[in-house]
Amino acid sequence: MWFERRTAVRKQKCPKCRKKTKRIHGYRWQSIQGSHVGNATKTPLSLHRLWPCLF
Repeated sequence: MWFERRTAVRKQKCPKCRKKTKRIHGYRWQSIQGSHVGNATKTPLSLHRLWPCLF
């Protein structure tokens, strides 16, 4: 089973320098805790964007 949800690229703040950017550095998969589908335990994954620090 595969679900996909795409969102528009918006300006994000860097957690270190607090500058805003729309540039994407890359992506990483992150598992989401606890989901049951029927009798089987599944591990849903979420693809997160990585934002570069500009300064």
